[in-house]
Amino acid sequence: MENLIRTLRKALGETQTEFAATLGYAYSTVQQWEAGRNPPPEALDRLSEVARDHNLDGLAAAFARLKNPAAADASAPSFPATRHGQWHALLDAILDSGDGEASQAIQFVLRTAAARWAPAALKPLDKPARKADIR
Repeated sequence: MENLIRTLRKALGETQTEFAATLGYAYSTVQQWEAGRNPPPEALDRLSEVARDHNLDGLAAAFARLKNPAAADASAPSFPATRHGQWHALLDAILDSGDGEASQAIQFVLRTAAARWAPAALKPLDKPARKADIR
């Protein structure tokens, strides 16, 4: 959440004080949102409206999805909450995109990673694993 709000503010080239005035909220409120506090639904509407007014449609859509996640576009990839889940979903989206160069790059990275880490990860261990054993 904080990154989207900060991203919008910086895209507008405004300080937190100026951004608060643009939104019609107190400086301290914007500061709290950027620190991670969730804005109320009406603030998400305002954030989305400001983003649209400045032709930042991607940010506008992101704020709309935050307000109503169930209404998110079904064609857009959804990223699970865990970091690993996010990476897997992102990689799947890239591989399924049909972009040949992107798919080749991802496949190269995956093959390289597998060659580097798979042998150590699959090696049978007679004793508890240490970080040095996995490298």
